[in-house]
Order: sequence, then C-alpha cells, then structure tokens
Amino acid sequence: MVKRKVSVTMVANGGRGPVTGRGTDFGSVETDALGNYKVSPIPPGTYTLFVNGNEVIPALVTVTVPPGKDVTGVDISVQVASSVSGTVMDRDKKPILSANVLLMQKLYRNGKVAYLDVTGTMGDLEGHYKLDRNVPPGGTYLVLTKAPLRANPAISDEPEELDKRLPSLMPAYYMNSSFPEGALSITPRPGQQVEGVDIQIERAKAYCVEGVTQSEGVPAAMYFDIYESNFISLQAPISLPGRFYVARFGGNRMTGSEGKFRICGLHPGEYRLLAMSESNSASSKLFAARSVSIADRDLTKVELNAMPGISLPGEVVWNEATPPNVADAHVNVSITPVQRGAGSASLSAPLPGEFVADGLRLDEYAVAVDPPAGIYVKDLTYGGISMLNQTFQMGSGIGEGGLKVVVAGDGGTISAKVADSDGNPVPSASVWFLPSSAKTAAELETVLGSCTTNAAGLCTSATLRPVKYLVFATMEHFTHSAAHIDRLWGARLKGTEVELGPKASAQVSLSPIPVF
Repeated sequence: MVKRKVSVTMVANGGRGPVTGRGTDFGSVETDALGNYKVSPIPPGTYTLFVNGNEVIPALVTVTVPPGKDVTGVDISVQVASSVSGTVMDRDKKPILSANVLLMQKLYRNGKVAYLDVTGTMGDLEGHYKLDRNVPPGGTYLVLTKAPLRANPAISDEPEELDKRLPSLMPAYYMNSSFPEGALSITPRPGQQVEGVDIQIERAKAYCVEGVTQSEGVPAAMYFDIYESNFISLQAPISLPGRFYVARFGGNRMTGSEGKFRICGLHPGEYRLLAMSESNSASSKLFAARSVSIADRDLTKVELNAMPGISLPGEVVWNEATPPNVADAHVNVSITPVQRGAGSASLSAPLPGEFVADGLRLDEYAVAVDPPAGIYVKDLTYGGISMLNQTFQMGSGIGEGGLKVVVAGDGGTISAKVADSDGNPVPSASVWFLPSSAKTAAELETVLGSCTTNAAGLCTSATLRPVKYLVFATMEHFTHSAAHIDRLWGARLKGTEVELGPKASAQVSLSPIPVF
C-alpha cells in the first residue's frame, strides 16, 4: 500500500462537510509523509472523515467515537488518480475552442444501457484539455466531447433558409465516433497519464424545433428546456463515484406569451423537450416531456401539453394462497423517473394492502421494492403487464389496476464457505449469486446478488428466488460498471451450480477465482 500526504477533515454526521460546506467541522489536519494522521479533541459521536489531496481520488469513511475513548486504526484507502489529455479539433485540424470534454462510464440499469459522467472539463482556446484528479484508475471509460453551448433564446431569430445558418457541431467520442458503440475505450492505471486522446468533431447542418407549450391544452408561457436524450442516464443510485450526466443544450427559459418556442442550432440527433409551469409547489406544478428526432429538416408544430401530477394506485399482494404469518409488515416502494424532470415517490405500503403514489407525471419510471427479511419480490405488474426489473410508461395502465407488487415467502438462502487451497478461511471475499435464468449481461445486473465473507470465511445471501444459481467467490474489487458486469457474465460458467428449492437453505464451499 502506497502511503501519501493528504488532508483529513472530520465532520459530525448530519452535515455534508467539504461536499456542500454545511455541517459541524471538528478539525482538518494534514497527514505526515507516511499518511499518519490524528484529529483531536473530538466529542463522542458519529463522524465522517473526508480525505482530499493532490493526485488522489477524494474518499470518505464513517467512524463512531465512544465516550472517554480514543479511536485508533482508522485506516483510509485512497486511489491514486489518473489523467487523460488531448486536443479537440475539426476535420481540418483546427482547434475547437472551449469544448466540453466528459469521461463517461457505461452501466446497465433496469436491463438497459446508461452512461455515467465520472468527471468533465472544458478545453482551452487552443482546443487542449486535461481530465485529472477525479479520474478513478482501473475503470473502462469513453471520452466524449461536445461543442460549447450557444446562447439560444426561446424564440430564435435564425434564418429560415438552412444554408444561411451557422453549422452545428456533432458530439464525438474517441476515436472519432458519433456513437458510444463505436468509441474506443481507455482503462488508465493508477497514476497513469494517458496523453494524445485527440477527438475530431464533424460539422453538420443546424436545424430548429418550433412549437407551442400548453397548460392543460391552452397555449401558455412556461419554463422550457431541451436536452440531447442520447446522453441522459437513468437516475437510480449506483455504487460508483461521480454523478449522472444530463447533456444540456440550453439553459432553462420561458416560452413566448402564447407558449411559442423556436430553438435552433441543433445538430441531427435525439432530443428531449421539457415544459413546466411557474408554480413553486411541486404538487401544483404542471409538467410535460416529449422526445423528438431531428434527421434532415426542421421540426414544426411541436406541442408540449403540460398536465398536473397524477396519482398511481397500487397494491401489495401475496403470491401464495396461504401466505406466511407476518404481522404488521410493510414493503418500501420507490418510484423514480428514468430521465430528468418528472417527480418521484417513495412510500411504505402495508403487506398486504393498498397504496397511492401521488405527484407522478406522464413519463417513464423505474420501480424499486424493498420487502421485509425473508420475503422476495416475485413479480411487479403495471396495468396487468409484468415489468419486473424493467421500466414502464406512466399513463398506460392506470385504468387497469395500476401497480401491483407480488411478494412471496417461499424464498431460500445460500450460505457460502470460502477457503484457500490450504483450507484456510478467506475473509472479505465477495461471493456472487448469478441466477441461471438471466439471458444477457444487462439482465444479470437486475438480478445479481452478493455477500461478503466474515473473518471465518462465511457469508449468507439475502432471501433469493428459488431457482438455479451459479455461485463463485473472488477477492477482486468490483463496481457496478458494465465492464465488470460483462466480466461477471463471462465468468458465470466458472461458478458452482446450486439448485435452490422453495424455503431451502443451501450450502456451498468455494475457493476464490480471478474474474476481473
């Protein structure tokens, strides 16, 4: 382990400290050259330690200080950052000034591909850029560049004739691909400086989208925005640093007095339009979203009809005719918009029982269900159609029963014992439970289970659906990136097959194998 000089800040839990500037700061100290640190005096309580320093990825750890005792041995593992640099230019090798450059990581969410913006920067006046300090090593990344945003009013005065407009600049990936599927990925090592990642941007004809925003069917001025939907990621949380990137074309603006808008300077591609009322109350705010595609001409007479939030009825039911005796049980249900803009809902529903999720919009949603211990989600339907581990479009099934969460109590568990070749227990090993029913890597992400072994090399899964599983153990670091999911998928046949019956408790003995 390489020890480095960094800054350690201790903040009382409940605050965000260096992240937002809020919270009670109980001290910031510099470590010595070997990475040793000490923060004192500290009142009893639970704290978060934030670590920052040159050439390292920011990290944090939670620690509890008991009354009258010092806490020692709180070691914090940090990663040495990598860097990526290059030049953004056009086909004639002329630099693109102040281009936006983003480091993207491919993910699977709800059986679909999404992209995470790990970090980003802006190029200089000579087209040069450098992504550093926040580039986690070992990941598999795509580098995306986009032209700087134009100042674009809600009603553009761009000429009607295409040949009189300034050209637009197409987004481009390294190396010179318009689509992520054709991009060349990079995997930097710790501390590596990856240079010469040059990207060429193509010029294209610029188009306009023209239309009207409406308030419940009546033309009206509304807040309006437009996004490149190819770069909008799913919003569900993931265990990766960074944030989901929404590629924004222009800032939030108001349409004209009769709701008119004309947005120009758009390159060919897929876009998402949003319209919202001026209300400060989320419950009374009107909202509309629409996807459009620009190919080789302007889009006209586009209507965005903003509507109030709607209520989604639902129920939680048992799959069994004679369910287990579970008193006062509840199921936590989270309904999250797939893309930016629409409202979300989070509630606790009785088991069994009905619920209502208020304030949702006519948009695409994902559902996450957290049942009590010993129970698993067998199915999830919307309008009578199964959408377990998938997304659904609000508004297509409200009149047919809404959302139904089907839970079952016939699940089982798998206990794993992990030992090395000499029979010694292996602590801190990751044990993976891969249902053999998964057909693709994207589907695997939705049903993948895991646990971590204790000091005796033992761990037990959460309640699992009674099907056949492939189980294996590894000591390697894992993230929920598509690259790691793909490698798990490729290694699945190395696992030990376990047939898990209803209400069964299976045991398996494993030795760690390399996966990543």
